[in-house]
Amino acid sequence: PLATLSGLSRAETDLAEGVYEYRVRAVDAAGWAGAWSSASAALVVDRTPPSAPGAPSLSTSLSTNGNVSLGWTTATDTGGSGLAEYRLERSADAGASWSVIASPSGASYADSGLADGRYLYRVSARDGLNSWGAVSGTSGGLLVDTTPPTEPGTPAISASPTTGEYTVSWSASSDAGSGLAGYSYAFNQTAGYALDTATETALASVSLTMADGTYWLHLRAADNAGNGSVIARYKFIVDITSPVYATSYSHAPAKAGQLALTVNAGEVLALTPT
Repeated sequence: PLATLSGLSRAETDLAEGVYEYRVRAVDAAGWAGAWSSASAALVVDRTPPSAPGAPSLSTSLSTNGNVSLGWTTATDTGGSGLAEYRLERSADAGASWSVIASPSGASYADSGLADGRYLYRVSARDGLNSWGAVSGTSGGLLVDTTPPTEPGTPAISASPTTGEYTVSWSASSDAGSGLAGYSYAFNQTAGYALDTATETALASVSLTMADGTYWLHLRAADNAGNGSVIARYKFIVDITSPVYATSYSHAPAKAGQLALTVNAGEVLALTPT
């Protein structure tokens, strides 16, 4: 027996880690012992907090919808009470301050509804006796960018009047989130062309050569998260062909003399009697 008592209580101290149960029986003055009681509820002595979980890993480092999935290596608890839950924290200021966002029972979590910005995560574990372990390392950074870049400015054209070669330029777009990746454009004869966000140029200008005709320039900016600005559409008419004209014309009029007609490109028709 652990102890012989005259009363109905006993204090236990300095127990080592482990699981304990107790039972008791009565002994009369003649030394006769009665039957043992039923065993007590188990007592778990756990002096050791859980280990630190692994640093959270992210499903993506760049989110365009404000959502991300996280997972981490599980903590361990050798004290005997077992793991109870995790405490997941998030920082929106490069780790200067942290907020508890969830207390999952497992080693994963889906965070959603995040505003544009940069985020870090860390996690710690609690055991069954409410002891918190050390905090994990910090996750890699998450950038949330749901905002497209600004629309490019209205294009200006500088053209060669004889070759059909010309340069289209516009005011640059800006993007405060993931940064501007470049511009997607198409120059064709389809008014409602479906333009994607794949960038064809990082510059705010393009040089093109086109034959005579009516064309549409479809233009949008794209950022590094794949967000595209509103598609701007501009109509252009290309005409580099000189008009057909007669340099002179003469005939024998009823009266004496000659009528000469002279037309040069870009000039007004002149009638000169001779």
